[in-house]
Amino acid sequence: MKTETDKLVALVERFESNSFASRDVLALLGAGLRGGGARITDAALAQAEIGGGPMAAARAAAELLARAFVVPE
Repeated sequence: MKTETDKLVALVERFESNSFASRDVLALLGAGLRGGGARITDAALAQAEIGGGPMAAARAAAELLARAFVVPE
């Protein structure tokens, strides 16, 4: 059984190797939006039009992932 830590490590590894899936992008964007106070469901996010398209969504998700693990100066 995979732990949440194992799943997070696997997610990071998928982004580092550029082998992530759309579900990974949606999971990160959803977490970022909800963490910022937005009330959006995964289903609504999956139907949302994202400016810049899938590549912009993937870049935003990667940025969220990177910022989540940056140690403040």
